[in-house]
Amino acid sequence: MLAPPRQGVFRGFHHAFRRAIRLHIIASHSPSAALSDNAPNALGSFSLVLHAHLPYVLSHGKWPHGTDWVSEAAAETYVPLLNVFNRLVDEGLQPRVTLGLTPILCEMLSDLSFMDEFQNYLQGKIEGARGNGREFAEQGMDSFRDIALFWENWYTGIARDFEHKYERDIVGAFRRLQDGGHLEIITSAATHGYLPLLGRDESVRAQIVLGVATYKKHFGRAPRGIWLPECAYRPSYEWSPPQGLGAPDAAPVLRRGIEDF
Repeated sequence: MLAPPRQGVFRGFHHAFRRAIRLHIIASHSPSAALSDNAPNALGSFSLVLHAHLPYVLSHGKWPHGTDWVSEAAAETYVPLLNVFNRLVDEGLQPRVTLGLTPILCEMLSDLSFMDEFQNYLQGKIEGARGNGREFAEQGMDSFRDIALFWENWYTGIARDFEHKYERDIVGAFRRLQDGGHLEIITSAATHGYLPLLGRDESVRAQIVLGVATYKKHFGRAPRGIWLPECAYRPSYEWSPPQGLGAPDAAPVLRRGIEDF
């Protein structure tokens, strides 16, 4: 069965997100209202940065940590984000949002197997909600029936937009928004590796180089920014092996900061 409270929670979040985006847009278009270093009595600058990432799950079955995971995220986050951004653009407003899409997420969303599986996932949700609606109607549970109808309409709309509006290409739809000057998309480390704890600098470099290369593959240009996985930063410093490891008289090694890669 469907979880009744979820309709209100999700709908409330959806409206709150749209309101937050609109407030951000109003501020960014109004010099007197924007949090800009050049504005009188400014407190600083503000950037709205969203981060999207999932580990690679396409070969891990369906549930709980398989394709259902990325399909749920696409149905309830990625396609709705595209709808909100495109609706704002159609209204003549610039979202002016920075969006981080990790390389591994872009690879999954661009995989033909995901595109087919996502439509199957949506059809299953639609049929499930429709069945719940009939069951609730037969039992006279009108409020629950309305919730089931909400989700049937929700997933039907997502399936329609994914297939026809975005032509099954979620990453390409985000790219078009960036190419139109409405968003700034940034990259991340290739597999979202926790960079400060990687044992070798070659591993850190590989994560970043592959992250940049994957971004170029999907967005047609070099990235202008990077989201550090888990916001983990490593400054440049002299590193020595833990006590008892390595040669006793070994000189400290200068480890490069993340920005050097």
